[in-house]
Amino acid sequence: MSYGSPNNKPLEITFDWLFDRINQEDVYLKYFGFCQINKKFCNPLRNDNKADCWFYWNKGVLYFHDPAWKQTYTCVNIVMHNERVSYFKALNIVYDLFFSNHTVTNYVVTRNKKESKPKDIKVKVQSFTSTDIEYLKQFGITSEFCKKAKWYSIQHYWIDDNMMYTYNAYNPCIGYYFAGKWKLYFYKSKTSYRFLSNTNKDIIQGWNMLPESGNLLVITKSFKDVGTLYEQGITAIAPQAESILLPENIIDNLKSRFNKIYSLMDYDNTGINLAWKMRKLYKIQPLFFTDKLWNRKGGYRGAKDISDYRKEFGYEQTKQLIEQLL
Repeated sequence: MSYGSPNNKPLEITFDWLFDRINQEDVYLKYFGFCQINKKFCNPLRNDNKADCWFYWNKGVLYFHDPAWKQTYTCVNIVMHNERVSYFKALNIVYDLFFSNHTVTNYVVTRNKKESKPKDIKVKVQSFTSTDIEYLKQFGITSEFCKKAKWYSIQHYWIDDNMMYTYNAYNPCIGYYFAGKWKLYFYKSKTSYRFLSNTNKDIIQGWNMLPESGNLLVITKSFKDVGTLYEQGITAIAPQAESILLPENIIDNLKSRFNKIYSLMDYDNTGINLAWKMRKLYKIQPLFFTDKLWNRKGGYRGAKDISDYRKEFGYEQTKQLIEQLL
């Protein structure tokens, strides 16, 4: 990523000013060569053979913790440590690194898309915390839905018997359970690593909650949207990802059970592509959240999906919108 040049360099750079303009992850990428949340690793800055270090977010700051160092570091602290300079000198080093026609394209995060999913995920669940409840409440999602959908607050999780996570309010986790498989959702994560799962494309979110038959079904793009639609009285399902096209035998099953089926995807390239595939192959009418034909980012009244709309406008206005659409 190239950051070009900021408008004006202040006489005294502050942490907030600097990291309003660049990503903290990119500094770690420069010095560590990777930056991956929700995974323990060895400290590359010392001779370390035990993977017990980790990154975590706290109030907008991405911290690095190494138990052996007995201290928690920001990315600026890492620059101080490596360059043996003062705090303010470290801020200026970061500035020069990213705003002097430098790029971080050589420091690629280790995110191998072909990497196999965890073979075994074990969890310890807990009662939903106040943080979880407030988060779910925004989208109208209740404990009744969570019980039916098998959503849980995750206290700890293990991958292949190695503990990888302990719940905290700054990086909370909700788990979706699918008959022996887990999909973990780190709903406050600000990186692309918001999900960890050992599910597969054959598992359809919300499938086990479907009635035998009904008038209306919506195929949407996330389990969260399924939850919001459920609380609005609409039956819905979602594939494991917005790029997954449901197979023909599944669609035939659904058409035999429901009178009307719509798709409701994000109005972006991925969502539009999937919706038009379903229209072309299965004659399923698409619905999108958009004010204008070319408004790919603005959504509808600022909401990119049904759960965001519920968050912004509440139950009654969401109900009115659904009645208009359907």
